[in-house]
Amino acid sequence: MSDPPNVIYENKTYVSPLPKEKKQIPRLSPKLRRKIWRSFLRRFCSGFSGGVVMYAVLRIVTALLKNPFRESIPKIWQGVFSSDCVRVATFFGLFPSVYHLLVQLITTVRDNNDGWTYGVSGGIAGLSLGVLNKSMRQTLAFFTLSRALGASLSTLVTRGVVYAVPCFEVAIFCLCTSLIVYCVSLKPHYLNTGYYRSILKWSRDFTDKNLNYLHR
Repeated sequence: MSDPPNVIYENKTYVSPLPKEKKQIPRLSPKLRRKIWRSFLRRFCSGFSGGVVMYAVLRIVTALLKNPFRESIPKIWQGVFSSDCVRVATFFGLFPSVYHLLVQLITTVRDNNDGWTYGVSGGIAGLSLGVLNKSMRQTLAFFTLSRALGASLSTLVTRGVVYAVPCFEVAIFCLCTSLIVYCVSLKPHYLNTGYYRSILKWSRDFTDKNLNYLHR
């Protein structure tokens, strides 16, 4: 049986503690919700249109380099108006819009704006890579891995968790590059076909036939 709120024990008064108030999650006002969604749609449309333009330019340049009207007029528009174009444009629209949407929502709910807000927002927004096809995700992974590891280390160094490692980003970049070289030499099926051919074109001294003879 619990004691009453105020009871005297040997000239000492016992006062029952007040119940703790539960922290309520702040609610977004209708005006703020409309502002956030308008910002989301504006960023998505801007990113989507930019992705279409970028993909179209790359397709046009690639088509002209492969076939500068030597055989026939290259079929450029078939590549521009394709599912890959929609995937790339959707990614360019989703990533920034989802990122800024989450930053606004998390900042409002937590009433705090620190590194966790941007880290969580960027991680969830990165899931928009799922709209790309497998070969594009693999190609992007080679370029983003070194930057992600470098940024993580820089954050830990800034917070004083670890000591600064000289040339860490260079070492990670070299590690990723060595993985690309390994795939080109022994496992070309791990790379996007267009990316693999572009590497061979840059190397000049190596061809698929030479690599088959030397390494495979």
